[in-house]
Amino acid sequence: AYTDVTKLYVPTYKVYEVKFKYNVTSAVADEFADFAVAFRTKSTLDNESRQVGWTSFGGEVGTSEEVTVKFELMGDNIRDYVLCFASNTSAGTAVIDDITITDVTPAE
Repeated sequence: AYTDVTKLYVPTYKVYEVKFKYNVTSAVADEFADFAVAFRTKSTLDNESRQVGWTSFGGEVGTSEEVTVKFELMGDNIRDYVLCFASNTSAGTAVIDDITITDVTPAE
């Protein structure tokens, strides 16, 4: 799953703090489900060529936590960054809620 660039434009040369809550609702592989969050460009969504960060999260069924991570987006003329959530294990589901993206770029 990823954000929609027509509804959320994320400018480059900024630092963003992303917070969200998650709850693992199913897991197949050894009763553990592993997921990740990263920024990618929509135009290169299926590969890592423009990926920024890759933060893993997950756990056993019932694991419920809050994640906070910072991403620094760089690149001239890149106008299609999206926040992506993906499965690292290809098995399991999680509910992701209360997502916030805050510009925390230090003042110059």
